[in-house]
Amino acid sequence: MAGNSSDTGIGIQNLVKGYVLGEERIRILNGLNLEVPAGKITVVLGRSGCGKTTLLRLVGGLEQADSGEVNMQGIKPAIVFQEPRLMPWLTVYENTVFGLDRKEVSAQRQNVEKILSIVGLEKFVNSYPSQLSGGMQARCALARALAVKPSFLLMDEPFAALDYFTRESMQKELMRVQKTLGTGILFVTHSIEEALLLADRIAVIGDGVVKGTMDLFSEKTGRELTEESMLHCRNTVLGLLAVQK
Repeated sequence: MAGNSSDTGIGIQNLVKGYVLGEERIRILNGLNLEVPAGKITVVLGRSGCGKTTLLRLVGGLEQADSGEVNMQGIKPAIVFQEPRLMPWLTVYENTVFGLDRKEVSAQRQNVEKILSIVGLEKFVNSYPSQLSGGMQARCALARALAVKPSFLLMDEPFAALDYFTRESMQKELMRVQKTLGTGILFVTHSIEEALLLADRIAVIGDGVVKGTMDLFSEKTGRELTEESMLHCRNTVLGLLAVQK
């Protein structure tokens, strides 16, 4: 198996986080609660500066909360950042196995080759980042995260820097990969359209808390944002985003 799906979701309770700015302490998260189901794509949606990335970093263990709890028992996460962060002197294959222990590299070769095939890079294993398009670099970053067999991917606006057509292609690619591997995903974005296209669950955050959640049950591969049901979802999200201090 290329993935490592889990029946256990992520539980976030009363999460508080602040930063010192000059002589003032700014509270970013103010008792945030969220349940992130396993095997689904949960999209955290909010305005710029509302704490989306902070939340993801706390879940990923890159920062410590002031108080509250992130329950990730039995969960193995991997993070995909906004930028691909590939090593320019390494090939696609070498970048993909970068997070593995040396002892694992040879043992995991078949799994890594399968992942590179899943993300469409099987013909570019010996290419360097400078030889790849932006979309291909994003695919390589995704492959690197999947190589460690995570049960959850934590994705911080990974397609934000891509052009419209490449971003649309990568969104479809992500849905296909997630459906193939069954990996849970916590995905951060400020784009309502991206959230509606990708999500099984949308969590709108603002003022440091979850303003509301919405479960989308329709088949993602056939979603049309102009359908009445999706327009209703969009208006609901806009309403939640508007109710902020």
